[in-house]
Amino acid sequence: MSPHVQAAYLLTCCGFALTFPICLPAGAVDAQKKGSESEARGQLAAARRALQAGNTIEAKTRLELALKSDPALEDAHVALGTLEFQQGNDASATAHLRRALEWNAKSFPAHYNLALVYLHEHKQNEGRQELERAVSLDPRNPDANYNLGLILLVDRPICMND
Repeated sequence: MSPHVQAAYLLTCCGFALTFPICLPAGAVDAQKKGSESEARGQLAAARRALQAGNTIEAKTRLELALKSDPALEDAHVALGTLEFQQGNDASATAHLRRALEWNAKSFPAHYNLALVYLHEHKQNEGRQELERAVSLDPRNPDANYNLGLILLVDRPICMND
């Protein structure tokens, strides 16, 4: 077995993603991954502090740095998706929340916040489906239950007896 492993890195050139392999010594990928995860977690913690202080610009920058260090960091995708939604960037919010769900299909916050984005975009069916998933993951969450109840009430045909 080779002491080297292949790692693919992305290089963006003229808007196109190019992949090229490089050789790293065995174990370097694990060490690099641990360092990246640690860096990403540090950036995520700094982003949370910035959000608590009301500094959304700093928070967004830190979240982007966290994802640069660890693109698989679900919490950073959820936080950035939520922040993007709050700032009116529905397309970016949707992309980050879907990405979070790629890493963890059972993420309550990702399903719930994605539902809110869909409902904001007047995508009633998609919003309802995401709320149903969110409620199935956290049946005791009052906000998800309330919002799902409203959607179901609006969707339900009203029959009146004459």
